[in-house]
Amino acid sequence: MAMTIGLGEEEWNEAVEEEKEDKKYREWKAKEPERIAAMEADVEAFIDEVTKEADAICQERERERLAELERIRLAEIAAEEARLEAIAQAERDRLAEIAQPGDRIVIMGARDDTLSGFARGLFDRLP
Repeated sequence: MAMTIGLGEEEWNEAVEEEKEDKKYREWKAKEPERIAAMEADVEAFIDEVTKEADAICQERERERLAELERIRLAEIAAEEARLEAIAQAERDRLAEIAQPGDRIVIMGARDDTLSGFARGLFDRLP
């Protein structure tokens, strides 16, 4: 048995077997080019289909992630609005508590459309 320098008998046998398999594949490919072309087209179509499905799954997951982020953002906004309303209510209560008959309470602010509601709520609480 001929051996190449650096290869053991097992490695040599594996290389010979690989060469035989490569030769069989090349012979088969030469004999049936239409069949191989059809198989390659099927493989390409399958890869395209899998890629499209994977893209669709990724897009759906991204939509779900963005929707969840939006839900979180809206929940945070609602929580902040509730916190600010609680602060406003506490301020109204405090002002109504310390107000004396004849006092004038001035509510001032720039570009704050909530102040009129704050003032109305305070006015309704005054004796």
